[in-house]
Amino acid sequence: MLRQRGLGALAMRGYPFAYDPTGAAVLAETLRQRGYRVVLAEQNYHLDPAQDYEGHLHPSERRRLHKCRRHGLHVEQEPPFLLPAAYAFIEDCRQERGQQLSLSLARVQELFQRFPQEHFLFSVRQPDGAWAALTVAIRVSETVLYNFYPASPLRCNALSPVVLLNEGLHAFARASGMTVLDLGTSTLDSGPNASLLRFKRHLGGVAGLRLSWEKQL
Repeated sequence: MLRQRGLGALAMRGYPFAYDPTGAAVLAETLRQRGYRVVLAEQNYHLDPAQDYEGHLHPSERRRLHKCRRHGLHVEQEPPFLLPAAYAFIEDCRQERGQQLSLSLARVQELFQRFPQEHFLFSVRQPDGAWAALTVAIRVSETVLYNFYPASPLRCNALSPVVLLNEGLHAFARASGMTVLDLGTSTLDSGPNASLLRFKRHLGGVAGLRLSWEKQL
């Protein structure tokens, strides 16, 4: 039926093994037996909310965290009505770095409206109230929080407010009884993003596997 509709292949992206190692392994073997092949194996990093956040930071990131605090930066959970302004902020930050957002504002708003208990806005604000960092966080399940759209402007690089932002997400995940704070992959079209991988390791991120499959029809 799919071939009759002109489709030549099926593609599937799996969830990170950290979510459910046993289930991910079973899925991988099941797909292999059904003729799917792995077309991409990515490093996916996550934090364990049960562990001390600051205690697992690389010394350089710990210094940046302390610098954020000295400058009066703080984490806030923002109300959903700020989503259009937050999206514009995130989009501007990504464009500064030559990156594009994968979802439109309309699509992100739809997700917030349809799943209000699973989508959150977290920010880092400066003492004057200006945003220094923002992210959309998604409750994937009762045990997983995904840091989906972290962003910070180049003007804030000296403070590295995303370190403080992740501390806030880590605290939220711990208070919510979650076991995984997913920091995502670090893959560009040209290959692994080495600087982003290093940053996630410096946050204390634990490397895991995320597979993508394809099957020719």
